[in-house]
Amino acid sequence: MKTYILLFIALLFATSGTAQLVVTPSAPVSGYTQSHWNVDSDLNDDYIVVTYGNENAPMSVSSGSPGTFMTIFDNLGSPLVQDIPVFNLGSSVSIVKISSDNKIYVLGFQDYDAHTKLVLKRYNTSGIQTGLKIVDHFHSDPAIDLAVTEEMDVLVSRFDNDKLKIESFNTSLSYKGEIAVDYVTSIHPAYNLRAHSMDYNDGYILIGYSKGISSSNLADIKKYNYNAASPANSTVTNSYSFYGGFKRMSLAVNNSHQVALRENGDVFYVNGLSGVKKISGNSTATLSPKTIAKVNVDANDKLLLSWTSNSRAFARLYDANNSLVRNYQEDGNINGSWAPAFNNCQFIIAGDKSNQGTNMHTIRKPYYQVFNCSECEIGSSSTAAAEFRYPNQMLELNSMYGPIEVAELCLVDDLLVDGTASCNEDRYFVGLSEFDLMNWTDINVLHSAWVSYGQAPNDIDITDFLPQGYQLRPNKVYKFRLAVGPDWDAVDIFFKVACCEREIIGVDDDIIEIAREPIDLNGNINQEDPDELTVDIFPNPAKDYVMLDFSKEEMLSEVSISITNFSGKEVYNSRSKEEKLKVDITSWDKGVYICNINLNGRKTIKRIVKE
Repeated sequence: MKTYILLFIALLFATSGTAQLVVTPSAPVSGYTQSHWNVDSDLNDDYIVVTYGNENAPMSVSSGSPGTFMTIFDNLGSPLVQDIPVFNLGSSVSIVKISSDNKIYVLGFQDYDAHTKLVLKRYNTSGIQTGLKIVDHFHSDPAIDLAVTEEMDVLVSRFDNDKLKIESFNTSLSYKGEIAVDYVTSIHPAYNLRAHSMDYNDGYILIGYSKGISSSNLADIKKYNYNAASPANSTVTNSYSFYGGFKRMSLAVNNSHQVALRENGDVFYVNGLSGVKKISGNSTATLSPKTIAKVNVDANDKLLLSWTSNSRAFARLYDANNSLVRNYQEDGNINGSWAPAFNNCQFIIAGDKSNQGTNMHTIRKPYYQVFNCSECEIGSSSTAAAEFRYPNQMLELNSMYGPIEVAELCLVDDLLVDGTASCNEDRYFVGLSEFDLMNWTDINVLHSAWVSYGQAPNDIDITDFLPQGYQLRPNKVYKFRLAVGPDWDAVDIFFKVACCEREIIGVDDDIIEIAREPIDLNGNINQEDPDELTVDIFPNPAKDYVMLDFSKEEMLSEVSISITNFSGKEVYNSRSKEEKLKVDITSWDKGVYICNINLNGRKTIKRIVKE
């Protein structure tokens, strides 16, 4: 019995480095409920910063009108200073970086006397502006990026007409010089939006760029040895080219974080046609087929890959040897613009609930979620760790072994357990029972079984394990057990339920949020697992016909196709066993159509635009 007590206490209060993970609940960055559009984030060891905007007409920031704003958090994700007005344009791109000496730099667009100017501002961590630099007096292309070096130089990459360049400023925002990267023509028609992305690591700049997304577009990546004394004399050490291109989702949204550089020289980038790639030496490998994704590298050479689906944001963490450490998912408030930032095994995902390319006027808020990634030692034993996601309060109750913490959970809340701090598991087990603390025994076992293969998730719903017809009762204590394998390890946490009241503030009775499928400008609607079914549709937009190409599917059988207009009326229905299916659309009205495709229970959704 003594051994059991010690084991229980060790599991309950474990502080070892193998299972330390903090996942904050997803929360609004701001209380604003206007149309949110752009978002960016960054963090260092001390602070987290998020910028966000509202799609409204240019108005004076000083009057408190919508525009681009900033919130500063501590390193645990608690807001310190909220809704700091930065720019008076809310629909344009803003990029934020925080230096190691805690200076915050924000690059974005400001309206001055009906002229749009590209502006670089510096803030302290109290949210007070301490510097301003007008980078371009009459700037029009919102494709921009920002980086800060260890010498505290600030690097701004942008298109100046057709010239792509990187400009260097010192910490006082005085101009130091520029690196002329290349000439990139703009071919905006048919959504071929030129794009670029920049990263900096240990004295080197990595910049990737293209004139659009196409199998005929040759995209380029250059790596520069940065010359801090004379930026114009920075030299190219490596250059790479590939067909496909970097993706910009729309004119006013810059899809940054598409290139990342490790200290060991490994290069990561997202090919807009074929997925996430890694270049190591002279070899290129595919990490993921996701074509709408972002890559970030931290100081320990860990890699973070992130993307969104039609319901939430996701991330995968890889160690410095490219082994998968863990999959993460955000709570379900981010499915459109998203901006990850990654530092020393902590990362944030910020974004919004309405996807780029759909209704920009949806009433919504910017959200964020902070993840402190698990320091699991690869190859060590399985370790279970669990905590309640939304405890109302912690109670101290007597037990056979003295006072013990019991969480009070509100029945009106989601009754979720976060198991993502667990390590090195390939399956997980859930036990749920009514429990007698004084006799330390189960009174009534409600569930006891393995649940699933894979890693323990952050949203284990207690109600999923209740027997049919069973109701949780406020006067009882319950034990929740999470166990993981293949090396059995278990942890018990305890809870009671309560009939809490929740006051709803600031929601108009006549506001009804209409959910729409998130669609990008190439016709894709993101799914929970966008890798499942591969279908190409071309031409798109189209006038007379579209071709549905299923040839990338290895096991092709009968495919079911249903196409509806945006009002939900079906305009086409067919079944096919051919690799390519031609659909006549000459009689359709101009507009957007939704194509639902089902192959052996695997589904995908595409958008078709009739010109």
